Amino acid sequence: MRKFKLSEIKQNIEGNRTEVNRRIYSEQVKRLKSKPARSMDERKALDELAIASWEKAVRDGKIKFLGKRKVYYDCRR
Repeated sequence: MRKFKLSEIKQNIEGNRTEVNRRIYSEQVKRLKSKPARSMDERKALDELAIASWEKAVRDGKIKFLGKRKVYYDCRR
């Protein structure tokens, strides 16, 4: 097994830092894609679905209110 000195490791990092940062940044830019804004009808429909899902979970006993601002959602049942 080859042994490295700390100074060699630091030198290697400094030598490759700009290339690695450039690669990371270029990959991140590719992943970020803007989506068109949702229409009002689509927003209302999604809100209604979310509310119905929440109410069903409360009815089924999956949601427990632990305090004024704490809620536990049991997803196992």
